[in-house]
Amino acid sequence: MSETQTHYILHCDNSIDGLLTALFEAFALKKKLTAHTAWESLPADIISIVCGEGSNYSLFSTWTEVTTDERKALLTVQTIQKRLGMRIYDAVFHVLCHFDPSRGTLLFHFLVKAFQTGPRTIDRLADPHVMAMMEYDRKVSNEAHFFIELTRFTALPGTLYSRIAPKCTVLPFICDHFVERYYHENFIIYDETHHIAAIHKADEEWFLTDDPSMDVDLSQFQDADPFTSLWGVFFDSVAIRQRRNIRCQNTMLPKWYRKHMEEFSR
Repeated sequence: MSETQTHYILHCDNSIDGLLTALFEAFALKKKLTAHTAWESLPADIISIVCGEGSNYSLFSTWTEVTTDERKALLTVQTIQKRLGMRIYDAVFHVLCHFDPSRGTLLFHFLVKAFQTGPRTIDRLADPHVMAMMEYDRKVSNEAHFFIELTRFTALPGTLYSRIAPKCTVLPFICDHFVERYYHENFIIYDETHHIAAIHKADEEWFLTDDPSMDVDLSQFQDADPFTSLWGVFFDSVAIRQRRNIRCQNTMLPKWYRKHMEEFSR
């Protein structure tokens, strides 16, 4: 088997910077492979990007571990923004925040087309890669919208604290909403799925961190917070028991969203 016919798999961690670094390395590999061969003549799946744990080696493939590099990640962001514009970068960022471990491959193939045809690529809805991008974008946006409504805070000494368990990385999309509402408050929103936290210091900007100390056990604080029980009383009081419809409720609010909603965990 010739070098150009080998299937190359780039494996990175499940972070946004990790995927951006893998995209940088994928385009560097593409440049090497196309030094003497046209890209169109190579197999469509010659380069794949997978992220996170649980990925398996593939027979007759070249497996490369990609180490996250913030400099390469920043260069990737700047290149997309400069050559393709903010509209495409916004769509790319939404897909980066999806949970599909193969989303890196989708992004790579989409960006190959976009760099060839320009910013209008995003309007070619008949293209399967563009359609997949729109589906992933919509999933992330919808989930972020849900967590704006469903995030519950508990009063800790000196700060408000919330735990969420989203499938997608939604913190970058929901924090501005809570900063606008609680600008003069200290608050922390911890994403237990991706082990990251958004921290807002009163009257300042918010930022993300992967500091493990942000993972706080709320059980001792929830019992002492009077608003927790008040919210439960309000929830029970406004309910119309004669119109209770569990099936409809499960459709409108799937159970996995309720893990850290006080009104369902009492």
